[in-house]
This record gives sequence, C-alpha cells and structure tokens, in this order.
Amino acid sequence: MKLQFVTSNQIKFDSAAALLEPFDIKLERLEHDFIEIQASGEQIARHKAQAAFDFYQKPLIVSDDTWEITALGGFPGAYMHPINDWFTADDWLRLMQGVQDRRIVLRQHVVYQDERGQFYAVSDLEGVLLTQARGDSKYTNLTLISFTDGRTSRAEDIAAGGTMVGRESDTAWHKLGEQLTKSEPNRP
Repeated sequence: MKLQFVTSNQIKFDSAAALLEPFDIKLERLEHDFIEIQASGEQIARHKAQAAFDFYQKPLIVSDDTWEITALGGFPGAYMHPINDWFTADDWLRLMQGVQDRRIVLRQHVVYQDERGQFYAVSDLEGVLLTQARGDSKYTNLTLISFTDGRTSRAEDIAAGGTMVGRESDTAWHKLGEQLTKSEPNRP
C-alpha cells in the first residue's frame, strides 16, 4: 500500500516510514502550508487532515505531536514547534533547574483521511527531560528528551538510525498500520 504523508518535517516522515514499513505501507511525502488552529492536538490533527484532503483530493495521513511536561502543568502542549524556534537548550535547562519531576509525555495524534472520513489514532509515550543537551538537531527539544530512561537523547538515537519516537510498538503509527491493513481500512 502506498500513501501520502503530509508533513514538512523530514525526521517525522522518516520515523513514520520506518514504523509503517512492517505493515507493508510505503509513504510518499507531500508538503502543505496549513493555517494551524489554536486547539487540542486531536483537533489540530483532524483539522489539518481535512484541509490537506480538501487540497489534494486523495487519501493521506497527517500527524501532530503535543509535548506535556508534567512538572510544568502540561506546557508546552501543542506549542512545541514554535517553542523550539524560541527556546535554546539552555533556556529549557534554566526553566527546569531544580525540578525533580522531569517526566515528559509525547502525545502522538495521527489521522488518516479519505473520501469516507477519518481514522484517528493516539498514543502517549513517556520520557524524561535530560539535565544537559546531548546530540545535534535543529529541533532543540530532541537534544533534551530521552525515551531510554536518560541513557540517550532523541537526537542521539536518530543519529544512530532510530526513529523519532524510539519505539518499535505501541505508537499511534502502529495503531494506524494495524487499521490500514484490515480489509476495511477506514470506519469513521
């Protein structure tokens, strides 16, 4: 099966392609400039999927990730992308200085859209914020987040050939792959 994944993020595309490969789903990347609504991650992803489908008029996938730092009441949520443009690694480290609870939750929102409607998948992946930046990435948060109990940053994992989420199962991408490989892939 070949599907379009609408994203401007090459790392996200590469990760999704690797996670869907075991389902024999091949992705092609499309880019589209979205007007991103101010809403929950699910609402943003669903809105982007509908807008992309209206534009391209073919089955496609979009995703939106939210990042919730437990000690900061869920900040930055759906705003990680602009925060990455504003905050340096040092800014994050100052913000978290003296904070013991360093848990962070990546909430993945993935939407498949076709003419019949949408299939929505969500998953929460828990990680930790490191106490120092490690690795190199244009996305500052990836140098500070670990899904390996602090052993490696996401930037280090990606540089070593891993996926953006560092998981082999239990992701929204796996839920989507399972759904799309059923005989009736979309039951909105």
